[in-house]
Amino acid sequence: MTTESDKPKPSGAKPDEAPPAKADAAKPAAKKPDGKLPPFDERRLTFAEIAPFAAQLDAAELATMANDGRAVVRANAALGLAALNQPVFELVAMLRDSDPHAAAAAAEAVGRLGVGARALIPQIVQALGSTHTDVTGTVNTSLAELIGKADDELILALDVPYALAMKSIVEAARKIGKAGIRFLIKAAGHERIQIRVNAIGGLARLGKTDIETSMAFLTTVEANDPVPDVRTAAKQAMLAVIAREKVEAIDNLPKNIPDFEARKLSGSELREYADAIHIDEMLVALQDGRAHVKINAARALGIKGDKAARAANALGVNLRDSVPAVRKEMAVALGKLGEGALDAVQDLVGALGDVDEEVSDAAIEAVAGLGESAREALVRGLDAGSEPHGLRVGELIGRLPRGATTLTEAFKSPAVNVQVNAVLGLGLLRDKVGSTGLAALHGARTGGDARTREAVRRALDMIEPRGPTGPKAITIDGFEDRFLDGKDVEKAKAEVEKIGVADLTAYLMDGRDVVRANAATALAALGPAGASAAGSLGVRLRDDAARVRLAAAQALDKLGDAVVVETANDLVGALRDADDKVAETTAAVLRARKGKMIGALVRGLETDDPRHARRICEVINAIPDAAEILAEAFDSPAVNVQVNAALGLGMLGAERVGKGRKKLEGARTGGDARTREAARKALDSIDGPREIGPRPVDVAGFETQLLGAEAFT
Repeated sequence: MTTESDKPKPSGAKPDEAPPAKADAAKPAAKKPDGKLPPFDERRLTFAEIAPFAAQLDAAELATMANDGRAVVRANAALGLAALNQPVFELVAMLRDSDPHAAAAAAEAVGRLGVGARALIPQIVQALGSTHTDVTGTVNTSLAELIGKADDELILALDVPYALAMKSIVEAARKIGKAGIRFLIKAAGHERIQIRVNAIGGLARLGKTDIETSMAFLTTVEANDPVPDVRTAAKQAMLAVIAREKVEAIDNLPKNIPDFEARKLSGSELREYADAIHIDEMLVALQDGRAHVKINAARALGIKGDKAARAANALGVNLRDSVPAVRKEMAVALGKLGEGALDAVQDLVGALGDVDEEVSDAAIEAVAGLGESAREALVRGLDAGSEPHGLRVGELIGRLPRGATTLTEAFKSPAVNVQVNAVLGLGLLRDKVGSTGLAALHGARTGGDARTREAVRRALDMIEPRGPTGPKAITIDGFEDRFLDGKDVEKAKAEVEKIGVADLTAYLMDGRDVVRANAATALAALGPAGASAAGSLGVRLRDDAARVRLAAAQALDKLGDAVVVETANDLVGALRDADDKVAETTAAVLRARKGKMIGALVRGLETDDPRHARRICEVINAIPDAAEILAEAFDSPAVNVQVNAALGLGMLGAERVGKGRKKLEGARTGGDARTREAARKALDSIDGPREIGPRPVDVAGFETQLLGAEAFT
């Protein structure tokens, strides 16, 4: 579409679905002075000005205009796409536009698309991480309207960092009250841990809207969820939901300690009234909504020492308080209970991960004071998800007698977090790691999870510091000047082996295309020894240079099945490559591993790139049970997956489609419009184009002369 007023306007291509989803878009234009679409480059138009001319708009041209250098053109293009009911990625990108008017137009377009934008919801939420406040508010209002209509996509969009989830989906849920609580509870049942944690975090913020429902659900999660981080999130959410506001004094609060409710008292002041400190009153005070009252209660219980052991649980619960000073005093008080703090030892281990250094330091002191009694709780704490938390847990285990043995045993756990934190704990022991622990580290430098391998390398660096830094110089002829093939590198294999995996991996980040490509080829020549570079080679599949991407794909292939499986998601992503040779090479790598690639290929069907989807389907269809794989994928709630699975089923043809036909036939009505259209196209591909008009009559002279009745007998 041209934007200059003196050039022809769009040709009139019209989308399959009726454009406007909003009521004002459906109203007929009051007046069409000249029947022509207003120019898009002269001024900002309103949706009401554009919508009546939807028949003159072309979606592809509008998508191009969404990238125009002029903000006014971009803004008008966004509204044009909404008038055509076209949910394209350009709208998502425009939400972060530097021009506030263009960004606002994109936000309005998203809202007008309504349910039609459901396939873009995960990307929209990602974009909200850096949008203007007004844009964020507008989009969140639109997301709120989709709760109950596009729950599957909204729930998947919660698989983002915690802060972004609170800013977007949770804020949208807040706008609809109790219905938002029901949505978050539904999301908290998802299989992905990050989604569950974020949904529970949302309940912590909004749970007071429906306390009874929220608490019933959170209590069940806290007691039964198999994942420690989810249970911890549920416990924190429960505290937030039931937390009292700053209210009037409670009758059961201490009356014989002056200023107990008025201000924060020092330890020396409270010790003057040690005989007036009653455990039951302090337990009540720990539930108060005022920070200084809870701090006074903790200090008073600390003065009582082991006599206050029955208060350990209540102190442990308050280690999750929103006020850092309160959390610190709880840890300090528990440290003074001695063995009486054992009921809260797991809470103290959790507090080792507190973001406030004073709180974590107090927790370290309290746990260290428990000595051997804290061993089991610390081992469970190795499942911590953050590195600072895991390091503190590992350090405390290392202080215990037989600490190295405990960490070495923990390293055998199948849980990656436990492996990583146990390894780093062994590294902190340095020369006290022992021969068994050191042997375990050396044996884990290859194989296993990438995070574990990286932790092992770091631990060994702590124990056995490296000498010179930086990669070794490479003396292979032409390595820095021209692209080498496998034969060239094979001739210099001895030199390649001297350089080693670590230094070759470093060269993968060189600023020169030729060096990065040759480093990938050299890693392939190392055979199994080069397997530890799998992750770095996977990243190179997204390199700016096609030659580097090609070399990375070829290297992964030569390094074997285990490496290909580890980088399967990267390889499937590389099928969208604009370079046909890279895409063909990648497809061959994936086809050669057949069933081992199914999971990554099915995940890749989430793509909204038609070329990418077709290439993925071509690889899937090379697998004998492709029909079953695609039929199961077609049941996904994600519209992109449904559409692309239908494409793949259609590509199988009538002989191989099997039970996939039934899936397609059942999807011709109901569901998303894109899915219905994809199902119809797939059936046409399988059965061939439908016959149009009457069948030809095979009677001589039927079309050239007037026949009598006897001609048809």
